[in-house]
Amino acid sequence: MNDNAGTETDAALEERIAAIVVREGMVDREKLVPDATLEDLGVDSVEVVMILNGIEEEFGIYVPIDETMSEVRTVGDLLGVITTLVQKKAAGQGTE
Repeated sequence: MNDNAGTETDAALEERIAAIVVREGMVDREKLVPDATLEDLGVDSVEVVMILNGIEEEFGIYVPIDETMSEVRTVGDLLGVITTLVQKKAAGQGTE
């Protein structure tokens, strides 16, 4: 786990998240653009779980499978949700 998430820029944080999506979702980095849907990338439900586990491990957060996550359709949506969770944790609002 890397605890400097609170001092990272949004772009750096999004790049770390994208790297996890590439690794765990087995997605080509070039295809990982904000408006790409997870379906278009061939990311199935098992890979989504792997991605979320990787994110939880990397950032030391809990990603709840709730209404917000159920509305995630695109890479941009995913980056937005995860960035918000990481920033809340860094601000002491916790997602553990």
